[in-house]
Amino acid sequence: MSVDRSAPWAEQVLDTLAHSSDLLIVADAGLVIQFASRGALDLLGYEPAQVVGRNGIDFLHPDDVSLFAAVAAKATQGYVPRSAISYRLRHSDGSYVSLELAGGPVLAEDRAQSFWLVGRRPERSEIYAEVLHRLLAEEPLATALHNVGQAMIPEVGSKFGITLWSPGEPVISVGHQLPDLLTGAEPRPGSPWDQARRTGLPQLSMGLSGLDPEISSVAESEQLSNVTVIPASGLDGTVVATITHWTPPGYPHPDASSEMLDRTRELVEAAIRLRQQVEQLKLRAATDPLTGLANRRAIDDAMEQMDSTIESSVIYLDLDGFKQVNDTHGHAMGDEVLRVVGKRIQSLVRADDLVARLGGDEFAILCAHCGRQDAARLSSRILEALRDPIVLQGVTLKVSASIGMSTSLGIDQEAFRQADQALYRAKHAGRDTARAS
Repeated sequence: MSVDRSAPWAEQVLDTLAHSSDLLIVADAGLVIQFASRGALDLLGYEPAQVVGRNGIDFLHPDDVSLFAAVAAKATQGYVPRSAISYRLRHSDGSYVSLELAGGPVLAEDRAQSFWLVGRRPERSEIYAEVLHRLLAEEPLATALHNVGQAMIPEVGSKFGITLWSPGEPVISVGHQLPDLLTGAEPRPGSPWDQARRTGLPQLSMGLSGLDPEISSVAESEQLSNVTVIPASGLDGTVVATITHWTPPGYPHPDASSEMLDRTRELVEAAIRLRQQVEQLKLRAATDPLTGLANRRAIDDAMEQMDSTIESSVIYLDLDGFKQVNDTHGHAMGDEVLRVVGKRIQSLVRADDLVARLGGDEFAILCAHCGRQDAARLSSRILEALRDPIVLQGVTLKVSASIGMSTSLGIDQEAFRQADQALYRAKHAGRDTARAS
């Protein structure tokens, strides 16, 4: 199947367009591709001849087919979208590449005889905007950075990846589908990724001879030869990500891509630092600045997330004799006592329990999957721990606590009210004791 070249200008125009690095497509009324430019190779990894004769729908991500079909249906009536629309197209390596497609119908007798399409990568500013939008929408960092490589690394045959890690969390890799050994997800000692993480400096390996034999073997199977690894750091200067750019044998020296990689690093670092700033602000908003425990806002948020079908408990306590500490030794000493009390309570609870200082000398503990007996045992341990004297600046201080407990399916404000009433009864029972609702 081929495009009609009978018009006197058609041959010259199509021959010129065939060399375009943008994706230029002409399809018939059934969306079967009749012509494709070199952009099919540059952007999607297919020789133009490999896509001619195939239906364009075959290259769309399944979730984007309905949108494309709706636009195509309107195009048959002469509609041309005013702006490009972003679609995900399947790359020859099996991944999906986000491209902006603009196009319209070629009409004859008021009917669409064929369609033309132009596809290109989003511009740098658009990628920045997309990353920012996804970060502010609190989408995962990997999702926000998903399209960065497609915009920043346009060379045919090169492969790009970003690997990110956080303490205690799984390593995340985005970009081209590459084995973990080639992305730094498994940083072998002495490898470019290990060096980049330890030194904070870019690493370059020309050829495979200097690499770990297993890395070399995997790279060779992927038809890759040269690798540049750029570290990206977070707010405190610690390396928290690496940007990897692989190129095939015979590719020009990677210095040719240095400016592009610097721009990529700037974007990745900006995204990481913005996410870290947001997380820090969230943490501060939910943290008691004196003790480092959760605060009342964190308790409220946690209650909203609790399963209302599971038995849970709230333990509500305040200190006996704390006013005397403040009156006798001053508020600075009182603050130290609160810190010690918070640490003692935190040392007794389970990892999933939430300990909060609500204000003054009041503390609360949310215990999911915790019945009445378990709450009573924890309360007894807390009372015993707080009876131990506190020695500060050579002064021995004694405080105790009164505790109220409430157990219910999930924890809500009513459960807190009941725990508060139980706390009131504990105080009137002589203090240094616990009562349940």
